[in-house]
Amino acid sequence: MTDRCTDLSRRHYAALGAMADDKMNFLTLGEFPRGIGFGILAELMRRGLAEKGISERFQGKMGWRITAWGLSCLAAENSGT
Repeated sequence: MTDRCTDLSRRHYAALGAMADDKMNFLTLGEFPRGIGFGILAELMRRGLAEKGISERFQGKMGWRITAWGLSCLAAENSGT
């Protein structure tokens, strides 16, 4: 696991998990589990684990999706390493 994955909370991993379920689409804020907000998503973007773009499902709305690094962190967390 890299430095990008250290000190992530359960909310960070919940956000990554939600994005991993729909890797190709940008999820809007309302599509994330309760308790996931701009602060969590901003931290994931700062670490390069998520990226921001325009949702296809909700035209014109800002959304977020997981990056390859985010998938790596999620896989490492799920494997227990």
